[in-house]
Amino acid sequence: MMSKQIKIASFLILAGLITISCSLPSLLANQPEETSELPVISPTPMVEVFPSETPEAEIEPTTQEPEIQIIDRIIFEEMEEPKYEIDGVWPNLAGPELPVTAFNTESDQFVQAVIDDFLLAVTDSSVGMAGEGEPPLSYLTFDYDLTYADQQLFSIYLAFDQYIAMSAHPFPFSNALNYDAQNGEFLRLGDLFLPETDYINAIGSLVDPVLEGRGVGYQLGTAADMMQERENWNLLTEGLRINFDVYEVAPYAAGPQYVMIPWSDLVGIFDPNGPVSSFID
Repeated sequence: MMSKQIKIASFLILAGLITISCSLPSLLANQPEETSELPVISPTPMVEVFPSETPEAEIEPTTQEPEIQIIDRIIFEEMEEPKYEIDGVWPNLAGPELPVTAFNTESDQFVQAVIDDFLLAVTDSSVGMAGEGEPPLSYLTFDYDLTYADQQLFSIYLAFDQYIAMSAHPFPFSNALNYDAQNGEFLRLGDLFLPETDYINAIGSLVDPVLEGRGVGYQLGTAADMMQERENWNLLTEGLRINFDVYEVAPYAAGPQYVMIPWSDLVGIFDPNGPVSSFID
């Protein structure tokens, strides 16, 4: 009996081993294969970041005005009948409209008036030369010098040279433009000095010995008389320059005359609160 039970148990064990051995290949085939590739990671969505508004207290306001610049206006014109040539450069200001408009208007109008007078003189002279062969060339040339500029004050010297055909010689002349851009107005000589000051004769007394010492036939007191008739002066860092055209204080042959008056010589009559007070410490 025992022997029979042992035989049955042995048979069952053998059958189980056979079943397992037959199923093992199938089980192994169904296992996932190992791989050396890295796992794919989904990208993280990007978030756009905009700068936050700056608190008003952190904003630094600017009071700096756009810079005023000097630009050239240029003309070149020539004509055969009547025969003439115009070749000139004059200044305009470029910048904010308010401070530059008055200057440009005055500068343009003055130059245009000079050109108109020249053309009228050329026309008149050509009438008298009709039928006398090839007429000589009449010409008008001009340019300018910037004697001082600091974004508030602009001082400009316009120099002209004109010749009308059949004249004895050319005729040079000049004009000064002294402009306060901060207030949009031109300066008068009296604006530089204390009220009720006899600045004309005070300046004349400084100019007289200089011109007399040049040996150009100057007569004392002529400078003051000319300054009463016409202002022609410029601002320079080193002083106030008084300009005189030919014939005004000396003969034609002596040419234009200029006298520089140091700012220190004007202490006492110079307005310390005036538009050019910074010139005198």
